[in-house]
Amino acid sequence: MEEKPAPEDILRKGALEDKPLLPRKSEIFEIPKDQGRKIPYLRFLILCLGVCSAAAPVSCYFAFTFAVACNNPPGLNRSGLYNSNPEKSPIIYYDGVQESIAFSAYSIGNLMMLPVLPFIKFADVRTQVFIDFFTELLALQRFPLLGHLCAHWAPKKEIGLFVGAITCYSQFAIFFTMTVSGVTCEYGGWRPIFYLHGGITIGLAMLWIVFFHDFPHKHPHLANKEYMLIHTGQREVHAVPDVPKKKLLAHRGIVAVIIAAIGNYNGISPLIVYCSLLMRKGLGSSEIEISSYVATCFAVQAFFKITSGIVSDKLKVFSEKNRLRLFNSLSCGLSGVLMIGTAMLDPKEKILCSIMLTLTQSIIGFNSAGFNRAAIIVSGKYASFIMTIIGVIIALSTIIEPFVVAAVAPEHTWSQWFPLLVVHGAILVISNFLFCLLTDGKPFHEE
Repeated sequence: MEEKPAPEDILRKGALEDKPLLPRKSEIFEIPKDQGRKIPYLRFLILCLGVCSAAAPVSCYFAFTFAVACNNPPGLNRSGLYNSNPEKSPIIYYDGVQESIAFSAYSIGNLMMLPVLPFIKFADVRTQVFIDFFTELLALQRFPLLGHLCAHWAPKKEIGLFVGAITCYSQFAIFFTMTVSGVTCEYGGWRPIFYLHGGITIGLAMLWIVFFHDFPHKHPHLANKEYMLIHTGQREVHAVPDVPKKKLLAHRGIVAVIIAAIGNYNGISPLIVYCSLLMRKGLGSSEIEISSYVATCFAVQAFFKITSGIVSDKLKVFSEKNRLRLFNSLSCGLSGVLMIGTAMLDPKEKILCSIMLTLTQSIIGFNSAGFNRAAIIVSGKYASFIMTIIGVIIALSTIIEPFVVAAVAPEHTWSQWFPLLVVHGAILVISNFLFCLLTDGKPFHEE
């Protein structure tokens, strides 16, 4: 009878035979002693905490955008209402230029200051920009963090699931914010929106401090079985490899990812950020209607992200390259076509316009199995670096786009949004075409 190999031998064999997701730089860690107080499926708890922590600043940002739209129907004399009693104003008011600056600055700052925002919102725009800019510097760490979680805490056979869940952070954030903000605005005004989101952010920060450890082998509550599952076939050390930036950025697969990211976030971000205002002022929707449509949109988007990530792992009928092409086309390509189609609709058809806006934003969720999956597969050991680049692209797009929107659609009417929808839809379609042309699905470290 054959003698069963010890767990240590299984771990070493898997690490030596499989091609590692990340490079090995030292001997394999000793398997931790399986003592008490282990948390079952700890990797999923860490994943959930990572996604929630990344979602917090996004949720806070959209809390601000919803608060601006709160109690702000079309035709309202905002300036007169605000100036009549600024300290107890039922609305937040900035003029066109100030609003653009505030939206841009907020994309570079918001995580820790939400609980005090109700007390400082009446400050001038320079104070608001200063606060927003420096507070978001803390939140920008979410992008390399998400790459780190996928590289170090994801078993090789669950990469699709992790990528799908990780890239859902913005959808979870917006779904939560739009779900609760409509009701909060309706019954409590704009101030409780900030209190609620600020309190939840503080709670998440405390949970993160208690439960998160950088690497699995350092976590005192990780069971042996899960440790072996995470580490088999992957890098066994925490040493950070040197990044060959020039070679990496010249790789056609990475170039494809960067082009797709630029097209995706510049193409869809104006619609996502300003959807509440467009529906309020362009279509005349109520706060409850806006909350319902947008929450549904991002719930469906999150569903598409997770399911497409799982399906892309199991869809072996196509090569990796063709899977990336398929899901990115369903995401960026189809979303761009629908955005252009939405621009052609009559705003009097409020329900149809709302459904098209919802559908356009929903199907962008397929990008978790498109360029987002490509970013992890192609970059491999350098996932944190590439995720940081994608984070910079997101930040730049959310800085630039508010000024574009303010210049083209200052009143957020449907006719003013026509060129924005057409041009940004074209950006999505063109970037998807270039991605499909350039992507190869081959890991950089294998070349």
